[in-house]
Amino acid sequence: MFKEVADIQTADMLQLPVPKAHFHNVAVPPSDFQRDMVADLARRAERVRAKEVEPHEDNMLTITNDGRKLALDQRLANPLLPDDEGSKVSACADNVFRYWEEHQETRLTQLVFCDLSIPKQDGTFNVYDELRRKLMEKGVPADEIAFIHDANTEIKKKELFAKVRSGQVRILLGSTFKMGVRP
Repeated sequence: MFKEVADIQTADMLQLPVPKAHFHNVAVPPSDFQRDMVADLARRAERVRAKEVEPHEDNMLTITNDGRKLALDQRLANPLLPDDEGSKVSACADNVFRYWEEHQETRLTQLVFCDLSIPKQDGTFNVYDELRRKLMEKGVPADEIAFIHDANTEIKKKELFAKVRSGQVRILLGSTFKMGVRP
């Protein structure tokens, strides 16, 4: 019914230019802490399946979410755990830094998407601050790293994207939703 009153044009129909994506997977082995915690997730799931716990105490959705956090960084599951230099965040920092360094002369930019563990103002651990910390330790200046979450108005967002396009900000971190890429 909507199509009867609206003229819908897709990107394919308009033949809009779209950059070619280059995907590569990076396999990161789990730490000993993560192996132990995965075993605990399995025990929790067994208890849920056996109906040994009430849904408000524990459930598969909570277990799955805890597993997602654990897979990203063990400190999301337990902030008291140490930084694992073999973690996904460390591997990401290595890749982002390598690209940043290789393209210093042309000042190319990178968009880094992370939909879990967004920045918080309460000082608790989050992946955004950790990735920025690791990049700065490697030598990336703080003013070349930005979070889309800091651009909380349309004007600030336009200013930020102008800085990204000019190469003033070379690394922009954000969630899929906030950076405007929606399925």
